[in-house]
Amino acid sequence: LDSLDRARRDATWRPIEMIGHGMELTRHAITIAGFAVLLSGLGGLAVIALLSAALPFLAEAHYAGVDYHRRNDRTREERRAGYYLQVLTSDFMVKELKLFGLVDFFRRRYRTIADQFLDQDRRFTVRRGLAVTVLGALAAVVFYSVLAKIVILTAAAALTLGAMTMYLVVLRQAQTAFRSAMSALANVWSDSLYMGNLFQFLARDDDD
Repeated sequence: LDSLDRARRDATWRPIEMIGHGMELTRHAITIAGFAVLLSGLGGLAVIALLSAALPFLAEAHYAGVDYHRRNDRTREERRAGYYLQVLTSDFMVKELKLFGLVDFFRRRYRTIADQFLDQDRRFTVRRGLAVTVLGALAAVVFYSVLAKIVILTAAAALTLGAMTMYLVVLRQAQTAFRSAMSALANVWSDSLYMGNLFQFLARDDDD
């Protein structure tokens, strides 16, 4: 039942979303390739500036895996909470609930699971948000350090004013494209994890 629930939960929309994210990743990759030609004169500075944009998404990818295992581990509790909620909100068991005084019993059971999930989600969100924020700040520091280096090279006559202007504009656009590409890649990674649940269920033997 756990395997069926996991497969059913994401099978209706994950494949379409994965295709969309894959197409988005391809589009951004082509854009980045074009920017790479324009930035070839900067050499290692351009590489550092672009790779710094990937730092927040390393945290996103890590916590996507953590969230996947976290959600899988609580599949049974989610199904139990869904049963309690169905019993409490449907009209076909109202008489039995009142007759045997089970309303408070099911309400307490449902609230216990719901509060547990809320606490887990809150702590997970805080940890992920903190990691993404710290790495995002570090990426910004590295990126603007590269921009400052370009300005210094221009002041030292190693670059022309026109070249500096082009590099500054293209670097900003390239970083935006690279950030979008990394976001799409993180989403594809997350989608592939959940699609694994569907393939795992389909691969099961009938007698499992």
